[in-house]
Amino acid sequence: MRTAFTLVEMLVVTAIISVLMAIGFAVPWSVERQGLVRESAEELASTLRETRTRAMRENRTFAVSFNIENAPGSSGRVLNNRSGGHWYRVLGPKDAAFHPGSDATTARLPPIFRKDANSLNGSGCPWTWNSNPLRHQLDLVNRCWVDEPHVLAKGKVRFLALTDQDNGDNCDSTGGGFYAATYPRPWFGWWDQNSKNLYAWGGYTPEITMLYQGIQLGRYGPIKANGRWASQSGFFYEGFDGAITGCVNPSDRQVVDDANNDGQVLDPEYNAPTYWTLWKQGEPRPLLNAAWLDFAFLFHPDGSVSTLWFNLRREYFEASLGVTNYAFCGASYSSQRVFTWDGKGRKDINAVQDRTYGNLEPEASDFSARTGFFYITLAPDAKDDATAFPTAQDALRTLTPMYRVGISRHGQVVVVPVRSTPGGYAGRTFDGSITGNDWQVRTKLWGVASNRVNWGDEYANGARWGNPDVRIAPNYYGRTLQEKDDAPRGMPVTDVVTAEMLAERKWWWAP
Repeated sequence: MRTAFTLVEMLVVTAIISVLMAIGFAVPWSVERQGLVRESAEELASTLRETRTRAMRENRTFAVSFNIENAPGSSGRVLNNRSGGHWYRVLGPKDAAFHPGSDATTARLPPIFRKDANSLNGSGCPWTWNSNPLRHQLDLVNRCWVDEPHVLAKGKVRFLALTDQDNGDNCDSTGGGFYAATYPRPWFGWWDQNSKNLYAWGGYTPEITMLYQGIQLGRYGPIKANGRWASQSGFFYEGFDGAITGCVNPSDRQVVDDANNDGQVLDPEYNAPTYWTLWKQGEPRPLLNAAWLDFAFLFHPDGSVSTLWFNLRREYFEASLGVTNYAFCGASYSSQRVFTWDGKGRKDINAVQDRTYGNLEPEASDFSARTGFFYITLAPDAKDDATAFPTAQDALRTLTPMYRVGISRHGQVVVVPVRSTPGGYAGRTFDGSITGNDWQVRTKLWGVASNRVNWGDEYANGARWGNPDVRIAPNYYGRTLQEKDDAPRGMPVTDVVTAEMLAERKWWWAP
């Protein structure tokens, strides 16, 4: 009778045990990863609901402001929360005790930046070149937080996107412009089959420089610094400092301060300025800054919801430059003239970010008018800065599982799990009118006849002022799919991402 195992039998048993142990360890991690993302989505949804209820109960407006800060030392090409820089926080209305000049309406609002109403005097301040010094505004925001930051699990969960689409260089359709390479980027990003690279929403790609194509070059003109055209990818706005390395500030940034604390920067402060350091070299550079209310939901007393996008950056920039006193378009008012000021050596000292904003197309947009919801997307954190993947499926694995938190303009909040398999939408097909590299082809993008593509250039030469654009095909005018008669076409995809969608930039259902 045999009483021992053979060597082969022992090897087989060992292999089986190894496989079972691998399965045992893999399943909990997968479950944990999904659970953490779902829990973070549910916590965000709960905070949004509670803030809306509070606004209605107190008859005042509250905000939830979002912060995205990539880990120092990372590239920024994909968003990451490895340093715990992804968080959101509830902001309350202005405290009347700090604003003796505030009227009843102003006192019920969070500290939203307004160039005609400074942080010291409420709405009782006349417009000046700089009637709202930044120090006062940021001090006020710091006093108006009503809770602690809600930090996504460090190194575990990240914000993948805060809107439905990253628009890149803000191309102006009315001027015949088109998107820069890799844009627009949907909320889940785009994996390029040629380069094998993943281009993320909010991802920083410094080699993609801002070269606006359109008629109003003076208004939207690019910036050239140190022999290089600046890149505005990733919402960073490099400006004169040059490329952002390691997601930190490349230099100190000082702004003219209100030395006598009267709420205005006037003579002699303006001509003999005192400076205040807005940020320091080497400090983390947020992609979206919660203290600046770069992106925030506003919850109003009637239960309605609206959003803010780059309010302080745009408003402060215009106030500090006094652009309303100038003809804003045309070569006579180029971006270089803006940033060199008047020859007194004060170049760029008041700019929060280096760009002539004006009434620019938004850097990021949502499809709430079509879907009924603003969506925020959460996903597992990026373990590294890898962007090169052999297949779209490989890239997709780094993004899943995803959950989306949606909130309607009327305050309804939903948590939507995002599927990564094609099942569940039988009978639906993706819209193919604009796909792949069509986003850089004006005839496809704007749906215009070939002899009308360059009408903006013709306008610049004085040939066709006032002539309407004639569209003969489906188009993406207004950041949404339209029929050739500008009627809505199809619907954005909100709850599924497949490898096909990631590789071909398809994120609209066919009509």
